[in-house]
Amino acid sequence: MSKAVFISIVHEDKKDVIHTLENWKKQNFLPGITFIFEEDDVRHKGEAEVKNYLATLISRVHVMVFIIGQDTHNHDWIKWEYSYAQNKGIKLVFLRLNWTTGALPELFPRVIPEYFTLANFLRLV
Repeated sequence: MSKAVFISIVHEDKKDVIHTLENWKKQNFLPGITFIFEEDDVRHKGEAEVKNYLATLISRVHVMVFIIGQDTHNHDWIKWEYSYAQNKGIKLVFLRLNWTTGALPELFPRVIPEYFTLANFLRLV
C-alpha cells in the first residue's frame, strides 16, 4: 500500500526540493511513498477555487510535509494548508531547507524543524 505525502512548499524552493525527492524515488530510497504537491496555479480563478483545489489534494494524503525555507512565514496559502490539514487530523511534519534561516509561520507550532535530509524524511514520514 502506498503512503500519500503532500509537500507544502513555496514556489521559490519547489524546483530544488521536487528534484531531490524525485532522485530519492529513482534510487528506490522511498518505496511506497507517493508525492502530492500543488502542480497547477489556480490563483487567477479566485480564493474559493484555490481552497477547493488544495482541499482536494490534501484530502488524499496520510502525511503533510511542510518544507520550511527562507520565506515560508510570508505565504498565506501555506498557513491555510496547515490549518486545513490540522483540522483533518493529518500527520504534520516540518523539515527545514539546509541553506535557510527563515522563521516558521506564526500559527505553526513552536518546533525546531529537522533538516531536509533523506534520513530525517524517512524517520518522520
